[in-house]
Amino acid sequence: MFPKREPKVISHEVALDIKKAIMDGYIKPGEKINETKIAKDMGISRSPVREALQELKKEGVVINIPYKGTYVNLLGKKDVEDMYIVRGLLESYAVEFLIKNKNDSIIELLRQNVKDIEKSVEKKQKKELVKNDLQFHRNLCKFTKNQQLINLWEGFQSQVEILITLESGFYERFDLLATEHRDLLSLIIDGKIKKAQEKIKAHIFQALNFLKDSLEHPENQIEK
Repeated sequence: MFPKREPKVISHEVALDIKKAIMDGYIKPGEKINETKIAKDMGISRSPVREALQELKKEGVVINIPYKGTYVNLLGKKDVEDMYIVRGLLESYAVEFLIKNKNDSIIELLRQNVKDIEKSVEKKQKKELVKNDLQFHRNLCKFTKNQQLINLWEGFQSQVEILITLESGFYERFDLLATEHRDLLSLIIDGKIKKAQEKIKAHIFQALNFLKDSLEHPENQIEK
């Protein structure tokens, strides 16, 4: 399941491997993380695995339950709703900031993000689509150079990425996703602040409503 690593592997690489295993479905939401097995599979000591899990804990990907161990975090409807409401507020501000501070470089970067989204849609590559979708929104937020905003946004993106990767129906409307990003970018370029803010909020809350409807963890809750 896990790739072999050099003995001196850094914990961040191990964290990425664990996150990939979760997104690929090898480790399920709510499942206990087996540090010993991961270390054995990779051919490394348990120390970088523990450090990796601490990193993932900070990102909200895993949780530690005293006397029980570390588990892949199960996100409920309220968790997802809270994240997406904050995301809507952050990105609405980012859109306004970008329009008021026109910059050809960021517009070109977002245009390339849209092209990457369109390519993923055309090839129906869901994992690439998840990555390219989030990169568009990440670049939008990073342009504000507001570190508090960026930290908040990045703080829950690992959870969002895993969530939408595992939810098989999330990108079933592939073509519309490309259209929504194209339309949003056009509104930004045209300087239409209010319409662009309405567009990005609608885009984010549409995703929220889908996830709230599909998120059910009736029998598989982690016992704390």
